[in-house]
Amino acid sequence: MLSSSFQMRVEANLHYWSQKIKSTAPTEQEELRLEHHNLLRALEFGLAIPATLISSLHLALGVFPLLDGESTAPNWYQIYQRAINNAHHPHLKAQLLNQLGYLYSQARKGQASLEVHKKAEAIGEEHGSPEMIAQAHVGISQSHWVLDQTELSVKYAKLALEELGSLESQGQPLQDFALAHNALGLALHSRGDYNEAQKHFRKAITIIKHCKVSVLKARLHNNYAFSLQEEGLSEYDKSPADNTRKMERAEGQFSKALSIYKELGRLKQMARVELSRCSLHIRLGNYTKAEKKLQRISTDAKCWGADYDLQAQTAYAHGQMALLQAHWMEAEIYLQNALQLWEQAGDELMQAQMCIHLSHIYFQQGKQDALRSAMKKAQDLLEKMPSRPLRDKLLLEIQIKQQTLAS
Repeated sequence: MLSSSFQMRVEANLHYWSQKIKSTAPTEQEELRLEHHNLLRALEFGLAIPATLISSLHLALGVFPLLDGESTAPNWYQIYQRAINNAHHPHLKAQLLNQLGYLYSQARKGQASLEVHKKAEAIGEEHGSPEMIAQAHVGISQSHWVLDQTELSVKYAKLALEELGSLESQGQPLQDFALAHNALGLALHSRGDYNEAQKHFRKAITIIKHCKVSVLKARLHNNYAFSLQEEGLSEYDKSPADNTRKMERAEGQFSKALSIYKELGRLKQMARVELSRCSLHIRLGNYTKAEKKLQRISTDAKCWGADYDLQAQTAYAHGQMALLQAHWMEAEIYLQNALQLWEQAGDELMQAQMCIHLSHIYFQQGKQDALRSAMKKAQDLLEKMPSRPLRDKLLLEIQIKQQTLAS
């Protein structure tokens, strides 16, 4: 049996963190993120004591802005799951499920994300809550986008916007509309409907224009920039002048995203934006500019902790640049590093892509055994994944290469 003094200490600790989160402005949350282990421990104890359960659940709900866009440690997934299992109020349970779903999406755990958002949808349907259903549909759209299931992503984002539109007169939070437009923008971009995607990103930016600075605001500018950049690159050969202007507009949006992330103290998000800008320079052959940016990003790597995905993205960018310049040995070193980092991150799709890139290098170097080994590893990784467009495309690419080698 727990002593009353221990329970009082747990209650005091939960109260401290709750007040700390409420009173800390978004631009001053870096200190809280650095203390996330202490916050995690407070919730672990709080969720274990019946008397502190309710305050623990509300604290778990308030933690999300600190985790949004960060690399989430596995312990946080477990804490959210414990909170969900102990949440008996349907609205609170659905909110926690949707938050966990977004954390899974950001970690590219699409299936896990889809499953928890579907549970939130079921709660909304059971209790006849259009609001909960609409919020779950936004999350379901994003889960399908992560899974590369574009048409399902479009379907659920449109459905969410219709549902939110019917609730507009009831004062539905602006963030819900912005999230829905962002989800639809991402899905339409994946479909190649760049103009339509950009309309939704602009709409989302306008909706929360006068809201306080947030990770969502920065993310919207970044997504809009990326869509402009990809459209400009895809159409560049047809009309260099027009598409150069698009890419200049993309630079402006990237700058806005960087400015917000800087204000929020989000160094890793700043690095991700810079990597997108590097990608543009690399694909346009501006290697000197790209190299300067990559050197700066690599120097900041000490701030990232165990963010294997971000480190892998940086190594991949170096590898891509070397590959395009036919610097085979240098490209091999960077891509092998990226492969190892994605193995640590558990991202099998990116592992397969690195193996395919490495097979191209081995072909150029005449290393037949290494080439076959790399393709076999990529094939094995892809064949155990469920079918999805990118996976199927990569598998077809391997099969064509194997036929070419056999002929």
